[in-house]
Amino acid sequence: KAGNLIKSIDPKGTIYLDGRGDRVSSHISFSYYCCYPPKQLQRIKDIAMADQSWWKPKNLNLSYATCAIDGPALDHVSFIVMLDEESNRQMMQWVTDMENRIRAAGVPIHLSRRDQEPYHTTLGVVNGSSYPVRRAIRELNSQFPPGSWLQQPLLKGNVTFWDIASAPV
Repeated sequence: KAGNLIKSIDPKGTIYLDGRGDRVSSHISFSYYCCYPPKQLQRIKDIAMADQSWWKPKNLNLSYATCAIDGPALDHVSFIVMLDEESNRQMMQWVTDMENRIRAAGVPIHLSRRDQEPYHTTLGVVNGSSYPVRRAIRELNSQFPPGSWLQQPLLKGNVTFWDIASAPV
């Protein structure tokens, strides 16, 4: 429904909607591990994937839509939905526990998740130089007030480890 609203406001200015076409479905990134040499990145992956007992179900709720300007120009603006305060707190505690496990294994954390943007999910991307971003945010938040984004709270999904952002230092 939210994706349809985004597209209906300006179909030509909509670059893509998550979960449509060849796009990955909306997701919440647990953490970002970038700028590690391949050996350290593999160690992080081994720690995260070896014993998945740390991956416990969490009830998460979404709160409000906003946008993120993803580049120096306005031609790539993401519509994102933020987790509510309690859900974000839960996720931050969870990732802090994982970061502590990684550090204990001798791998430094380059940039802690707590120093990055709060947890969110991306709805889609628009060309912000022409798309009416403020109008869309108003309409999204009017149509989907806090607590109404989901029919039921999110539970943890599959544990997937993507290392597409990794590169040797």
